[in-house]
Amino acid sequence: MNSTNSPIDDLLLDIQSAEGEDFVAYELDIKQVIEANSVIFSNLTLKVLAVFGGFFAAMAFTGFLFALGIYDSEVGLTVIGSIFIVASIFVSQLSKSVLLDTFRVAFYMIGCGMLTLGLSQIIKDASTLKVCLMLVALATIYLSDSYMLIVLATMLFCGSLTTMFIEGIFRNVSDVFILLGLTTMTFLEARFVTSGHKANILFRPVQMGLFMSFVSVVLFSPSFGRYLSSFNQFGHIVFSAVLVVGILFLVYKIAHKFGVEQMQHLALFVGLGLLILTPIFFTHILLSGIFLMLLSFYFGYQVQFAISLMLFVYGVSRYYFYMDQTLLVKSGILCATGFLFLVAGYFFIKQLKRHENN
Repeated sequence: MNSTNSPIDDLLLDIQSAEGEDFVAYELDIKQVIEANSVIFSNLTLKVLAVFGGFFAAMAFTGFLFALGIYDSEVGLTVIGSIFIVASIFVSQLSKSVLLDTFRVAFYMIGCGMLTLGLSQIIKDASTLKVCLMLVALATIYLSDSYMLIVLATMLFCGSLTTMFIEGIFRNVSDVFILLGLTTMTFLEARFVTSGHKANILFRPVQMGLFMSFVSVVLFSPSFGRYLSSFNQFGHIVFSAVLVVGILFLVYKIAHKFGVEQMQHLALFVGLGLLILTPIFFTHILLSGIFLMLLSFYFGYQVQFAISLMLFVYGVSRYYFYMDQTLLVKSGILCATGFLFLVAGYFFIKQLKRHENN
């Protein structure tokens, strides 16, 4: 094997030697896709600043338009908002510079805001308005090839879906849908990226959009961070149960990935996980933080893992603050939960070392 080969060349050679002479790889296409994906996370700080810059630019320009009195015309709001959205989509096909990223984000935010305000005055039914916004988001995802626009469009779709179920017994139905969509898409990554050029382009931004939508839903949920003790809230119980099942499943998958195959050891990890999750069963922000950390760790998404860790740390502080108990009970619960985490970590590391030695 040539020592000057790139890691991709070496990997393709290894696969070809394992699969035989019938194995065919489009090396040029593979390298182009890898290069395109690496560009997405290059200059990540600049991209984040572009989003914030676009947001503040959108706020300033929207204020200028409102000062002109455009908010008095629902037709004007709708038309100008639609023009801004269409312009941001097609400008994204001209260049990939950071400066244009800022303009694209700004135009898209302004357009969505104005379109929402205009349609809200034309369409009196709230559900119909949200369906219209979801269609705009789907059209953006289909037509645009800009990473940031697809992320924003995915968040717009999920936000509209969530607000449709904001009240009543099915309050957390949309949260479960977003969670299942994120999990399913993440586990089917290989199938998506091999389904065609368009699916490959859409996977990363849509997956990130679902991730950020779920984080936003958890943060802005009316019950976030609170220790819910009411057993008559069906939606909260279902949401918590889905999160717990997902966490235990990921614990099983991670343990199996690191070589823990004996059923008694796997059962031990799952049992410890269930014991740790019991005191925080109704605290969605903590369960969500743990679930997202495990999911991003399992698939190696470093940016999402960092966001999940911050969500978990913030959730711990909110959990402690909202707990309706005495200071002694609060301290005891936190110490007990921390001790269980340490025990679980000890057994996990011990089993990994045992399997490495074998």
